[in-house]
Amino acid sequence: AYCSISSRSNLNLARDWATKKGFELIAFHSSYLNKPIYHTNVVIWIGTSIAGVCEDAIRDDDLIIIRETLQKDKQILNLTIDQLGAYCGNMLEVKNNKGELLLLMSQSANRALSQKQKDILQEFYPKLLTVDLTNIEKIGGGSARCMVQELY
Repeated sequence: AYCSISSRSNLNLARDWATKKGFELIAFHSSYLNKPIYHTNVVIWIGTSIAGVCEDAIRDDDLIIIRETLQKDKQILNLTIDQLGAYCGNMLEVKNNKGELLLLMSQSANRALSQKQKDILQEFYPKLLTVDLTNIEKIGGGSARCMVQELY
């Protein structure tokens, strides 16, 4: 379990949750425009076999452990700072009623990805689900992942 440290995160609660769920907690420092990143899902998303990470936003010593843990069973898709600002860290892996894994993202995130990155993502997902979330992103400050709740 990954947690970006900020005024909106509670490390004691994160540790307690991780322990109860059987996860190792990886707490890390990240920043964007010289401010701590307030939500983990701004800087990193994790799918079944691939994870998107804005490595330039994560403190170097923290990035080492993030890479080590993710690379055990996932390919890492590096996101740029500009892509972080376009909500590329706020993507979410979902499953359709046929059991296929798909990747949900906003139009701004989709536009910010390079063709090479899209080609890599399409190796893992038969379809990239793109939704116009311009108003949510401009007014609410969140994006696709903020609007969908995972159920386990």
